[in-house]
Amino acid sequence: MEDKTRFLTVPETAKLLRINRGRAYAMANDGTLPGVIRLGRTIRVDRDQLIARLRENQRSSTSKLFQSEA
Repeated sequence: MEDKTRFLTVPETAKLLRINRGRAYAMANDGTLPGVIRLGRTIRVDRDQLIARLRENQRSSTSKLFQSEA
């Protein structure tokens, strides 16, 4: 996955996130996978949106961790 393609397939997304393909499809279908774009029956994931949301979640998790220690 060295290629920096903007739109990923669900299996490519699963590989990037190191989760199984079935879980990635389930997340795409239930709305918990960020950056999902549907083109008819085709599902693509916007890499930039996915990574941005992961970074946001990481920042909020880190700040919550430090708040709970205070």
